Amino acid sequence: MQIIQTGCIIGYELQASPISGICIAGPAAVRIMKRALVAGTVYFLALFALGFLLGTIRVILVAPSVGAFAAVLAEIPIMLTAAFFSSQWTIRRWNVPGAAAIRWAMVLWFLVLLLLFETLLGAMLFGRTVAEQWGSLETPAGLLGLSAQVIAALLPVFVGNGELA
Repeated sequence: MQIIQTGCIIGYELQASPISGICIAGPAAVRIMKRALVAGTVYFLALFALGFLLGTIRVILVAPSVGAFAAVLAEIPIMLTAAFFSSQWTIRRWNVPGAAAIRWAMVLWFLVLLLLFETLLGAMLFGRTVAEQWGSLETPAGLLGLSAQVIAALLPVFVGNGELA
């Protein structure tokens, strides 16, 4: 196991940058990054499942009586609370280090999965085109929901196993 003092992520070797501190290089770095991506996947799936359940309730029961914006506004505290605890749990469960590069990999992977699943769900369940799916984000309720999704995606950078990212 080799300890590197300076550098950045290059290929499959994780090296510390002057900003993020000391990291392990070589095969250990690949294992750490795989754990981070698995944790990001589990984190995403947990939130997506809850979001699907709450979104169904929001669209069918809540939005018709209070409006789309108020319904999304009511859903956000539940989702962000779940995101906070789910992020902590997945980071601890898969022992994801607090190094910024590793946590940002989780964030980016979460966003890739979100983009893919949201697009597929919109197409398969609602018959929306990609343009229609993205167009729905231009509404006040869509922008509010998108903002909450971005906050949820960023949480792994700020919470976790007690290390600062």
